[in-house]
Amino acid sequence: QEFQSTASAELQESQNALMAPIQQKALDTVSKLAKDGGYIYVFEQGSMLYINEAISTDLTPAARKALNIPEGRTLEALQQELMAAAQAAQQQ
Repeated sequence: QEFQSTASAELQESQNALMAPIQQKALDTVSKLAKDGGYIYVFEQGSMLYINEAISTDLTPAARKALNIPEGRTLEALQQELMAAAQAAQQQ
């Protein structure tokens, strides 16, 4: 149990360390887009109870373009690609 707890904590630390620069780059990109666009607030759509899309601007397409993320690319697709690559590496 102690080993599992320690391993889980170390895995979480490693994931956080690897994700930190990616998250910072995304935050910097969104901040720049917001400043350049003259926006006062930027919210994550999933955290909102209601959004009137007629008078809202979605920065996602501009952020994806600025970060060179292909339009159809999702986190789930990336995770599947990484898992497939890891399995292929194990089989070799």
